[in-house]
Amino acid sequence: MALKFKYEPFLQALAPHIAGVIADHLSLVHGDHASLLGQSLLVPVPLDKRKILSRGYNQSALLAEELAKISGAKAAFDILQKI
Repeated sequence: MALKFKYEPFLQALAPHIAGVIADHLSLVHGDHASLLGQSLLVPVPLDKRKILSRGYNQSALLAEELAKISGAKAAFDILQKI
């Protein structure tokens, strides 16, 4: 499923659901995900410009955005740079 999400643009709509599963897993492992993630900074892995053009999106950025919405964490999309 992760590979399909990574390469199939029509699966972008699954980002909120996948982020919810990740948040639920964090709750099981660490307790309250809101307190854990709320203190975190989510930094998605940047993609090469050619990959963004071919895929049309960055799956890690979608997941970071959705996890931030769920948990109240901050997401920083411009901290890392692909070189």
